[in-house]
Amino acid sequence: MAIERDGGQPFTLAGLWEIWHDEQRREHYSFAMLTINATGHSLMARFHGTEVEKRSVVVLSPDDYDGWLDGGKDDAIRALLRPMPPEEFTAGQPQRVRPQRLRQRFVEQRQLARPHCPPIPVSQAARDALMAKVTAQGFVDDYPSIRVSASGRRFVIEQTTIWNLVDDQGHYQGHAAKFDHWTYV
Repeated sequence: MAIERDGGQPFTLAGLWEIWHDEQRREHYSFAMLTINATGHSLMARFHGTEVEKRSVVVLSPDDYDGWLDGGKDDAIRALLRPMPPEEFTAGQPQRVRPQRLRQRFVEQRQLARPHCPPIPVSQAARDALMAKVTAQGFVDDYPSIRVSASGRRFVIEQTTIWNLVDDQGHYQGHAAKFDHWTYV
């Protein structure tokens, strides 16, 4: 499923980012999208399985940009962490940007160029197996994946860490991911 603002208008997500340098002084960019509980939300509650808490990204309106970027007081920031207005958004099947064969060809070429990197899961079954491994082990390091940006451009994320999210009682709540490297394809 894909979510879009009515009329295909762009929208802005609340996120955090950091620029940092590794031991070799290479610059890296880290990003995270903020999410909030979406149980009961008429649109976002349709996503995720029943065993996982319903989550939604935080959508900022143009009036919120300065407050979010300034970082302000905790109460002012918390006020921005609200559900997206469901009447302004729709959900449906994403448009195919490129055929599956193109993705497969890219994956094959990447493996030839970078044999030391783990393979990119191409099929849903391969992705399901990976997520089962994350659930069983608690985390997976160096996971690669092909993603699609909001503009429809595909990119590969690499050196991704995926881990289980648990609440204070140790109950499984879902997964989180962090990546520092991406390449447009």
